[in-house]
Amino acid sequence: MDKQGKILIVDDDAGLLKTMKRQLGRMDYEVLAVEDPKKIAESFGKLRKKSGDVLPVDLMIIDYRMPGMDGLTLFLEIRDLWESMPVFLMTGDHAPDLPLEFLRAGGDNYFAKPLDFNQLGAAIRQVLLQKRLERKIRSLEKDLEAVDGVFESIVSIAHQLGQYGKDLLGLTATDAISPRLARAKARQIDEGLVSIVTLARSRLAGEGQSGS
Repeated sequence: MDKQGKILIVDDDAGLLKTMKRQLGRMDYEVLAVEDPKKIAESFGKLRKKSGDVLPVDLMIIDYRMPGMDGLTLFLEIRDLWESMPVFLMTGDHAPDLPLEFLRAGGDNYFAKPLDFNQLGAAIRQVLLQKRLERKIRSLEKDLEAVDGVFESIVSIAHQLGQYGKDLLGLTATDAISPRLARAKARQIDEGLVSIVTLARSRLAGEGQSGS
């Protein structure tokens, strides 16, 4: 059975890494755990040159206070490599300005320790569904825009579906979203995208016949 997504956790606390792997594994995620932030920064820098825009994981969860490199610095380095990489920051520090600084820099969510795994799980499901939808919409629009003005109306539909998906997934991190509901939402989005692709193919076939 396919996993819900691949998550990389970076924290120098081996005990917490073990707990997070167990808890998120129960939520049906593939979890990778690394204690050395510098090692991740170096390996991801090399990976970016080889794999291009392909994300190595679906989500990163980074601790703020780590030896050698703090989590905010690691996040900024990752963001330079992959702007679309979803990243959560967690910390046990009482730093009131840190969450705002992280979110303003483009971070996706912030969690204080000790972690509430129900809250964390809901936030993970939300961000992965949103990012998945955004990737599909961008890919679809790129394909449609490659064809001359024939598909302007279809592109409009794609935008509408994108807004629908964002509204559908407009959930707060405290919402208790079940995996079954998350999968149901993803199916609704997939069905909408399939209908757009079908319409695009139909339009293309019609243009081909009219031009012959």
